[in-house]
Amino acid sequence: MRCIAGICEVLPVRRPKNLKAAKARAWRAVSAYIRQKYAEDGLAYCITCDARMRWQDLHCGHYQHGLTYAQGDDGFHLLEENLHPQCSGCNTFRGGMLDKYTLYMLDHYGREMIEELQSLRHKPLKMKIDDFWRIEQRYARQDD
Repeated sequence: MRCIAGICEVLPVRRPKNLKAAKARAWRAVSAYIRQKYAEDGLAYCITCDARMRWQDLHCGHYQHGLTYAQGDDGFHLLEENLHPQCSGCNTFRGGMLDKYTLYMLDHYGREMIEELQSLRHKPLKMKIDDFWRIEQRYARQDD
């Protein structure tokens, strides 16, 4: 979006040229959306330690990690039900705090969702550049 003298316009976004760029751009859009979705007045809580901070300072943590890119993972890491705001301490330095993350998932989604995510994490979701581009466009629009 570009704003000049209070008039804003949405600039057209070019389609990414390669899969790596498409995946990265989709992740940025989904991550920003997830962190803002849980924010109120610009602040959100880490779902594992309850630290309250600006949504921009939080990470978008994964409950389950899927296959690696080399193994065929192209889309599991973008599933909205698998993503929630976490502080850098919990997400990075404490390995995601899986014990508390699991309790959060049970309280908010139930056992069935946890089992479904555990099942999906081993199934490659083959996606192409256009698939990632559509995801980027969808979540970037929700971001505004």
